[in-house]
Amino acid sequence: MGVPLGLGIALLLNEEFRGRSFARACLLIPWSTPPIVAALIFFIGFNPSFGPFTYALERLGIFPHQFRIFGNPDLALFGLAVVSLWKSAPLFAFIFLSALQNLPIEAVESSKVYGASSFMVFRKVTLPFLKPTLAVNCILSGILALSGTQAFDIIVGITGGGPGYHTYMLYYLGYMTAFPWDNLGYGATISYIVTIIAVVFAMVLLRLWYKRV
Repeated sequence: MGVPLGLGIALLLNEEFRGRSFARACLLIPWSTPPIVAALIFFIGFNPSFGPFTYALERLGIFPHQFRIFGNPDLALFGLAVVSLWKSAPLFAFIFLSALQNLPIEAVESSKVYGASSFMVFRKVTLPFLKPTLAVNCILSGILALSGTQAFDIIVGITGGGPGYHTYMLYYLGYMTAFPWDNLGYGATISYIVTIIAVVFAMVLLRLWYKRV
């Protein structure tokens, strides 16, 4: 989800409009915020008792009174995914935006002169040009999602693996197994296996990509 959202943000910020530089600067905020700080922002903001985000959504009638996101077994993982998306989408957007800066303007202008719609320009000119960048972002997104490394600090700062074991990720499980549960060998094994799976995933995706090219 982070890759298509990042692509959409990049396409929007690549257009000429008033305040574009300010919008690009604002995009740096979630990307540059340390994960543990982002976790605390969302933990406090969506606290059912005093969280400003929860209070505003209750006043708008979107949330019922004392509504819990991170304390709800059915919504906790979804809430962490939203926080992770808030952190990762700007990174993908900046990678796409840097590629869009090198997009050949002549090809775009020629397509428009011959009557191509904006969608056709995107499909026939922009997207083929972005394919290498898209592959990099997909690999990065897959590794982050598969390993859960990006979500580690978020889990520690918001749910601590709870409620119950509903928000345990593999690296967090390895950490808990190695240190609080005092089983270093088993914890290290989990971390090594996850790392190997992530590397194999990246290699397979790259091989498939280069075969297609």
